[in-house]
Amino acid sequence: MRLDFATLALTSALMSMALAAGLSLAARAQSRPVALREWAGSLWGLSVVALGLAAWQLRLFSGAALPFLANTAMAMSLVLQLWGAQRAAGRTAARRGGYACIAAVGLMTALGGAWPEVLAPGTLLGALLMAALLLTTAAVVWRIALPPGQVAAKVAAICWGVAAALFLGRAVALAATLGEPASASHTMLLPQSLSWLVLGVAMVGGNAANLAVAQGQLEAKLEQTREQVGAVGRMNMVQSQIEAKLERLSRRDELTGALNRRGILMELEACVARVARYQRPAALVCFDIDHFKSINDRFSHAMGDRVLVAVSSHVQAMLRVPDCLGRLGGDEFCILLPETSLAGAITLAERICRALPQAVAQACPEVGEITLSLGVASLEGDDPKVDAWLHAADLALYAAKHEGRNRVVAAAPADLPA
Repeated sequence: MRLDFATLALTSALMSMALAAGLSLAARAQSRPVALREWAGSLWGLSVVALGLAAWQLRLFSGAALPFLANTAMAMSLVLQLWGAQRAAGRTAARRGGYACIAAVGLMTALGGAWPEVLAPGTLLGALLMAALLLTTAAVVWRIALPPGQVAAKVAAICWGVAAALFLGRAVALAATLGEPASASHTMLLPQSLSWLVLGVAMVGGNAANLAVAQGQLEAKLEQTREQVGAVGRMNMVQSQIEAKLERLSRRDELTGALNRRGILMELEACVARVARYQRPAALVCFDIDHFKSINDRFSHAMGDRVLVAVSSHVQAMLRVPDCLGRLGGDEFCILLPETSLAGAITLAERICRALPQAVAQACPEVGEITLSLGVASLEGDDPKVDAWLHAADLALYAAKHEGRNRVVAAAPADLPA
């Protein structure tokens, strides 16, 4: 059975064009197409070579233009392959060297058409130059790092190595005929023989592997991007947690764990805004420890701190979730009671007044029982104010102290915020 080389050339041309179209579309679909543009251009150049060989075999036309076009297109294809490989490997493309190779092959082919005596040596040099380009491409592609288990780079490198071997074989054959009269076979870098089929398979196979290389690199970059996004997300989460913790710490009293003055005032502002908007009740209890200065004087400030902690923890245990305990300063505290009437606030204050002496005595037996004075004020009025509310509760607290301490006093109607 006789091989129809024109059919083989046309088949290779169609395969190259189909793969080139796929690579071109893939390159257009990505903002950073890695080396797809160069590899697509290489395949378009290879398609021109295959079509030229088919036209020559079918004798559609002849002359010096066809070898010049085919050889130059071949040189351009291999240079683009090298540029794509260098770009995929993260290296700078050898632009000047590539242009020089294309120009050298075109010049040698043109000179061979004008002077037959330089035809064979020029074709020999061109074949060696193409072999060098392919070997360089194979070496670059072999070193491309891909995710574990992906061997596309190695397959592509082997294909370029096979193509380089064919050009070297062509160079050896040309070297053996130096000194003999030039023939038509000397005008092409590759002869019209079975080597074209093998070269075509190697080139198409290499480009198919190139596409897998690009996909592997894209997967690796996507995985890297996912890891970076995850790391940034984790950093943001940690930062948010730290900021939230710092915010909580900035609003908390370091000794007792209750809200500090800044924190309780912020809660009071928010509560006043809700009351003004929704007309719901709220109450405030201000209290301090009776004769607290004498505790510090008799037992030291360290014991006074223990008493403050005991009072804060036991009061906090008696509150609901929405209630807020704050330390205004020294031994003075306040309790914010949202959704609570004045009667309800008085009931809670009286429970605290009765329970705290014994609870603190158990926590600090050296001190014994302590007593509290508590003032209660409800939040009323069409335009309530935090300062007026606090002032009313403070007046009730001072009244409790004036009346003998260890008691609860509610703010008089004249003292309530208006």
